[in-house]
Amino acid sequence: MDEAISKAQGLVEALGYIQHFHDKTVVVKIGGSIMDDEQVLANILTDIAFMNYVGMQPVLVHGGGKAINEAMEKAG
Repeated sequence: MDEAISKAQGLVEALGYIQHFHDKTVVVKIGGSIMDDEQVLANILTDIAFMNYVGMQPVLVHGGGKAINEAMEKAG
C-alpha cells in the first residue's frame, strides 16, 4: 500500500510538468556514464516512455561515452 501511495504522490507532483510540457518537444540527453548502469538506463527509458504516453514528445540524444571518447582520441 505504501508503494501505491508513493507512486500516486509522485504523479500528483509531476502533474504540473505534464500539463506544461504536453504537446511539446522535450530533449533528453543520455550521457555515456549512464550506459554503463543497466538499471539506471532502464529506469530512464521507462520515464521517457511515460513522457510519450502522457503527451510529451521526447527526443533522445546520446551524449557520448567511453567508447566514443576513445575513438576520438585515436582519431586525433
